[in-house]
This record gives sequence, structure tokens and C-alpha cells, in this order.
Amino acid sequence: MARSRNIKPGFFKNEHLAELDPLARILFAGLWTLADREGRLEDRPKRIKADVLPYDNCDIDTLLNSLANNQEQFIIRYEVNGERYIQIKNFLRHQHPHIKEQASIIPAPDMHCINTVQKQDEHGSCPSDSLNPHTDSLNPHMVTFEYLWSLYPKKKGKGKISEAQKKKLHKIGVQKIEACIERYKKETTGKEEQFIQHGSTFLNSGYVDYLDENYTDKKPSKDEKEKPIISGWESVNMSPNVRALMEEQYDA
Repeated sequence: MARSRNIKPGFFKNEHLAELDPLARILFAGLWTLADREGRLEDRPKRIKADVLPYDNCDIDTLLNSLANNQEQFIIRYEVNGERYIQIKNFLRHQHPHIKEQASIIPAPDMHCINTVQKQDEHGSCPSDSLNPHTDSLNPHMVTFEYLWSLYPKKKGKGKISEAQKKKLHKIGVQKIEACIERYKKETTGKEEQFIQHGSTFLNSGYVDYLDENYTDKKPSKDEKEKPIISGWESVNMSPNVRALMEEQYDA
């Protein structure tokens, strides 16, 4: 099922994309609409062509290879248990899937040289790191963490968040932590930056207060504040002007 995705102006100025066939560039954007929330899809060239380039006389497999073998390596073509898949690199850096979008059922790439397209070097090892995505970026808990980090307003102390904590956040779930971040952002709207928690502080422990089971709205509006109980004053026979004055002094 195709999905709506974002496209940024930088797409059209990417020098590495500019080296590719124009149809490869259209195909790349089209893959975003076919991918799940983790940027993965089945590697089925005929179906991909029918969905993205149905009216063009082209070899989709060749175009996919050009995206995989480009210096930027825009996609990773890989195989797990005999099934072929595609991972779009840096997908969550540029896309923000809807929180209700179904979780991915496609396994993440195994980074132990299972890429079915990219060539190994003469020693049989994987290509250099400069052409490969960072291994951690394709681990599920790292994908979750990078997405949550991109949402948080004060991005400081990223290195202070341990692998164990990243896995914990992943286990709690993207939607729950995203809701925590949104609640905190709403609560701190208008505050000076110095009074906002660092990203490391919030994602290590601060989020706990904003989980569904712990969160309460701590900022009632002025109109919602309870009036002080002054025994009998409400029933005292007084002029409207005096009553208004008393209420005005309280509200002040």
C-alpha cells in the first residue's frame, strides 16, 4: 500500500543523485511511498515498476542497482532467509511516519555482508565503512532512538544515553515516548532554554513523568483555579461593584 511521504528541496540539488538516470531519481522518491515506517520494502522489481514507473520503458533492476551502488548508497538490497528486501538509508532522518502507521514486519538488514547487490572486495570482506551505513543505524533500537532524538527540542548530551537505555526506549515503544516528548514540549512552551532539560536528561529519566500512567496536566488555566473559600462571603448581600472589586483583587 502506497503512503504519503515528504520531499525536501534538497532532493533536487543532491549532487550524487544528479549523477543517476532521471528515472532512477523518480524511482528513489517512489520507493519512499512503498516503504513501511522503517524505510523497508520487498525487493520485487516487477511490482515496484508497476507502482512507480508503469508507463516508462526501463529496467527497474538496473535502476535499483544504480541507487544501491552509488557512492552515497541510497538503498541497501539484501536477503534474509531467501527473501529479498530493500532498506532505504537515512529514511527516518527525512520522513516522519504517522504514529498510527503499522509497525514494520520486514527484518532489518543483517550487516554481516548479506547485501545481494553491492560487491565484496577481493578479500571477500564487506566494502569500506565509507560506503556502508553505520551498523548501529539499522538496529531497531537505534532507529527508534534516532527518531526520538530528532523530535526532542534541546539536543544535548546524546553520547550520555547508553545502549541499554536506547533498548529500553525501544521496548517502551515509539508512540509512548513520542507522546512524552510532545507533552513536555507543550508544558515548556515559552520557557527560556536554560530551564529545558537536555535531551540526555529527558530520554534517560525525565520522560517517566510524562508516560500515560504518570502524567497529569500540572498547569490549569487561570479560569480553572479554585476560588478561596471565605466563609459566607458569597452569600453576603453586597453591591455588584464591591463583589467585582473583591474578585478582581483575588485574580490579581
